Amino acid sequence: MSIKLMSGVWDAEMDVIPKMIMLCLADYANDEGYAWPGIETMARKTGISERTVKRHLKTLHDEGFFTKSKRCGRECRNQFRNTSNLYLLNVEKIWK
Repeated sequence: MSIKLMSGVWDAEMDVIPKMIMLCLADYANDEGYAWPGIETMARKTGISERTVKRHLKTLHDEGFFTKSKRCGRECRNQFRNTSNLYLLNVEKIWK
């Protein structure tokens, strides 16, 4: 958990649902801004539906709040399944 990133998200000017999603990402992030919670985890933690989480993640990504890359765990390499995405939070954008 990165208290520094969470503090920045609390101070950011944004609507409630995107802020909750960013707080969840910051809660899972290390101090460098890397986080990898699953959609299901974010939905459960925020109380927001998975579909709504996905929609707002796309918007936040498009607005430059984070970059994302796919991760694949050892067990899924032969099955071509994605585990959770790796998110890199844009610290400059959060502290803007």
